[in-house]
Amino acid sequence: MKHTQGNQHPEAVIQIRDYRPGDEGGLSDLAEACFSELGPGGPDAWLREWRWKFTGCYTGEFAPSVAQLEDGRIVGHYGSMIRRFQVGRGYRKVGIPVDNMIAPEFRGGAIQRRLFEHQRDFSAPRLDVPFGLGTPSPDAYVVGQRLLKYKNLTWIKCFYADLSPMRRLWRNRQWKRVPARDDLDIRPVDHIDERFDELWERLRRHYPCTEARTSAFLRWRYQEAPEHDYEILAAHGAEGIEGYIVLRPPLTKGEPARIVDLFAPPEPPILSTLLRAAVRRSASQARGIDFHVAANEIFYRTLVENGFFWTGNEIPVVFWQFTFSDTVHPRHFENPQRWYITSGLTDLI
Repeated sequence: MKHTQGNQHPEAVIQIRDYRPGDEGGLSDLAEACFSELGPGGPDAWLREWRWKFTGCYTGEFAPSVAQLEDGRIVGHYGSMIRRFQVGRGYRKVGIPVDNMIAPEFRGGAIQRRLFEHQRDFSAPRLDVPFGLGTPSPDAYVVGQRLLKYKNLTWIKCFYADLSPMRRLWRNRQWKRVPARDDLDIRPVDHIDERFDELWERLRRHYPCTEARTSAFLRWRYQEAPEHDYEILAAHGAEGIEGYIVLRPPLTKGEPARIVDLFAPPEPPILSTLLRAAVRRSASQARGIDFHVAANEIFYRTLVENGFFWTGNEIPVVFWQFTFSDTVHPRHFENPQRWYITSGLTDLI
């Protein structure tokens, strides 16, 4: 499948194809050309993360598409991680695009659109992926709506809590007025095992549309992610593990800590207990903590009751249809309240 890039390089014949083993060097060169910096680990660290996202993903499936010149140079990349979501009563593979790159001299829309078409026409049918989800930047949001026909799904609201000593007394007084679960033992998780599968099966009915939080997913997402540190705090009670919260320490001095994920019964007392554990754990590391989440009013109200406030910022979550089957009902995409999405979708990815 070959295409000629518009007016910029009329002589350049561009081949759009699937990723092949051995492309990594070309992809690394492309990343260096596209990004101002690749982080403290440089190209080697970038490649370790790329392999984790794609060829090392917990589902065992991946769908990077590349644009290649006749001389072998890779000038474009559209990669989708294949992740597993519960959508209504069933599970569906979902494409999550990351590391979307076009060489600077080839930007302008044509290669981008053709890479997306390759995902839609070849990768998605081959892997049985009915739709994709993404959280584009403001610039990518505009381009995606115009060229790739993104549609709005929901909005991630950005919450923040001040952890400074001055706010601690106020927060403690506020907590006394909000019920919590005194019977739960909150402690760090060293080993992710079948108890987390049991928790997912118990709670999944409360979350009609969300990522399947199985033990395989949790190990890949939070324990195997290269260059990143996460901590999981679990609430132990009469039924074993009754919920958990995932924390990420500040990336640099002065930045806030982050709640990356929170999974528990959607009931204020247990949500409050886990949020307070996260605040206490992070207070020695940072002067603030944030939580980016698309949820229902129970979650938002509980955050405010425990000292978090909405910053006024929102991050769009968009979707695009590859091939909808009878098992993916359109109603799931018409009601934002059905979706529960946290930073676990894209944090640091």
